[in-house]
Amino acid sequence: MNSLKIEMGAIIKIKDIINKHPLMKDYINDNDKEPSWDGLIYLYKSDDLKVENIIYRVPVQVKGKNDENLLRKKAISYPVEYKHLRNYYHDGGVFFIVVAISDDGEERAVFYNALSTIKLHDLLKKTESKGPEQKKSIVLLRLEKKYDENIFGLLKQLGIDREKQGAGNGEIIKKVINIEDMDKVDSIQASSCFATNESELIKEIVAGDVSLYGHRKDYDMWLPFDYSQQKEIIIKQIIQVDKPIGIDGINFYNSYFVETNIELDKNLIIKLSENLELDLAKGKINFKTIGTLDTLMKDIDFIVALKKGKGLFINNEKFIDIYNVNIPKSMNEKMLLIGEINSAFKEIGIKCEKRFETFTSDNWSKVSVLLNLHHRKIKPNEEQGSAWYSWKWDEQVVPLLLNRTESGEIDIINWFTTQKYSLFINSEITCELPRFVIFKRDILEKLYDVPEKVWMDEIERINYSDKIIGEVSRFFVEILATYDITKNEIYYKVAEALIDKLLMISPEDDYILINKMQLIKRKGDLTKDNIAKLEEIEEKSQNQMTKCAVNILLENKRVAGKLIEAMQEEERNEFMRYPIYNLL
Repeated sequence: MNSLKIEMGAIIKIKDIINKHPLMKDYINDNDKEPSWDGLIYLYKSDDLKVENIIYRVPVQVKGKNDENLLRKKAISYPVEYKHLRNYYHDGGVFFIVVAISDDGEERAVFYNALSTIKLHDLLKKTESKGPEQKKSIVLLRLEKKYDENIFGLLKQLGIDREKQGAGNGEIIKKVINIEDMDKVDSIQASSCFATNESELIKEIVAGDVSLYGHRKDYDMWLPFDYSQQKEIIIKQIIQVDKPIGIDGINFYNSYFVETNIELDKNLIIKLSENLELDLAKGKINFKTIGTLDTLMKDIDFIVALKKGKGLFINNEKFIDIYNVNIPKSMNEKMLLIGEINSAFKEIGIKCEKRFETFTSDNWSKVSVLLNLHHRKIKPNEEQGSAWYSWKWDEQVVPLLLNRTESGEIDIINWFTTQKYSLFINSEITCELPRFVIFKRDILEKLYDVPEKVWMDEIERINYSDKIIGEVSRFFVEILATYDITKNEIYYKVAEALIDKLLMISPEDDYILINKMQLIKRKGDLTKDNIAKLEEIEEKSQNQMTKCAVNILLENKRVAGKLIEAMQEEERNEFMRYPIYNLL
């Protein structure tokens, strides 16, 4: 067939398609006068085709090819000279069409490629050395039926991309998003003229038919993703299902996630937690240690039930039968280790809320020590009845008592949480002390977080009498000094609760009253009654430390300083260790 007739036949076919659609109008040359392009197709928002209703103006190149073999293909490859590709790139893209025509001219098939700037950017990568006349083969897809509607959608999509991407010599393409830029992207978007749901949109993105855009927060710009990298992205759809899931009718989770691989259009994975996934397609259990001990133990309980169970239940109805569940040796070992770690933490009364994924080498070293304690590889010497062990976790101390029982077994006791042991003065059963009074500030300031309730329950448990005032008062000094160091409000509350208990026993004790006043002073100003009481104490007291404490509280710093200078060195050093000195 004559080449001129082939080209004319191709253009006539495209013009015919365009004319059938009420919102399109072509300005395509019949005799190929314009370099690189054959003309333009205009898209309108109204069928009156008025200038003010133009929405997009899309350049088009139409080629004809007389080849019977192409008529049945779904895609073809067509060579295009680099000079034309570069022109398209710098102009912001082109709608490239090849019309295959039968020998008799009766049959025609339309193939297209909406060459957006980002696609051309990818095609022209590393081709600077290519000469203008050299050629690059591009892939074109067959246009399906409803030609006019499909071309309208494809041209509209290209029009959107031309607006968003600009020309090849513009700033937008220079800043195209690559994988290494993802930490700078705070939002992603895409729009399609064909997709009717999220799944279809994702398929178009993966195929490269729809461009993906990201918002670069450092530029405050929406930019296209690199085309080749976009096509390599694996996009998964994750749907939350708010239904209980369990084994043999026993529910373990109130909800779960289903992860769908859009390309395969299959529900592949049930995500039960951040640690645990059931890969139904491969029949595998994926177990990762990234969460907390609580979440990991819950997942381990599920895995154990899964191994023994007969059915996986969703919403209390059997979903699938379970048989021949294989737990790999490495997973079994991992589960056993986590179980042992959980038991060890429980034994010392500590709730480990640290996520396993954040464990440092020091954390793992301390876990190893804890497991040695748990397995009694660390214990008192044979001649010792008991010994203290300060176990550290995240630079905090957990005071443990290792006690050899009458039967020769070793008890490991967290002295703050134990219910098995008590503390007395001189073995007098009637003179019980709060267990924590044996600790000084050097331990308290590094103490692992003890819940406020534990402190308060222990304070309330004791029957207070004048016999324990001295021991409790000494501890008050230590806990208040610790508060000054750490600013931990729990320590302030403990000090306040203790001093109130002592005031109930001895409301006129000068030492207790001064300690109450220094608590008040740390949170604000003293009242007139407080000041009057302090002045009364100073007037009647002969103790230099008491007088000094009163003057500190009354903000008589000059007087307090002179009293400290007058003290003996040993007495001065002792006074300077008291927390009231911190108020000077």
